[in-house]
Amino acid sequence: MLTNEEMHAAFDRVLGCMLKAGWLVNYSYTDGKGWHLGWTDSGSRRATALKEIFLGYGLLDGDLNALMFDKLAHGESLPAGFKLQGTLKPSHARSWRDAIAEVGMRGNDDGLLTLGHIIDGWCPDASTRIKVIPEN
Repeated sequence: MLTNEEMHAAFDRVLGCMLKAGWLVNYSYTDGKGWHLGWTDSGSRRATALKEIFLGYGLLDGDLNALMFDKLAHGESLPAGFKLQGTLKPSHARSWRDAIAEVGMRGNDDGLLTLGHIIDGWCPDASTRIKVIPEN
């Protein structure tokens, strides 16, 4: 079990990767209120697709599930004892690989799990203000 400080540091690391990838324009933390995320249009789309994957395949139901899904999505075999919830759709594997490459989380068990919790808790919805950044 992580302490509050360790959990905060884990979220900060992953949010920093999301910021660097262009998924967020900013993020901050306020004591008593929690995290505040400023989403970009591309980040909003990535988060929405990942939320479907994280929840649809039960990737938050166990500490290693996201890591095992990452292995499977990259064409690796699962270790004995692990089984995917459902059947992996090729479009989900492709979407996962692309998103995980953007944030640099390939094979990062703690990072993938933290990313899943961020996506589950703060994924944009219809009322979220999205910052559209012009493409170069």
